Amino acid sequence: MTLPQFRERVAGSFGVIVIQDAAGDQPIAHHRECPFIREELFVEKIIDGAAHNGHYYWVKNSRIAADLLGARRCKHSGDKLAGG
Repeated sequence: MTLPQFRERVAGSFGVIVIQDAAGDQPIAHHRECPFIREELFVEKIIDGAAHNGHYYWVKNSRIAADLLGARRCKHSGDKLAGG
């Protein structure tokens, strides 16, 4: 995902952002408004870090994220996928 794509997806009206972190055990699906979905974190991991430590993906919903990427839902209280 490029920075313009990230911005477009976060501003969109549907979909979830999946973050796969090399240090993590499982990709995590986040609602676009989750506090963990911030441009500066994307830039740090993907642009500055050349995606060596993980990847960002966009999918239509959390069920597809689970099926295709093995992602679990974010548990942050501010994430709508967690009921926040």
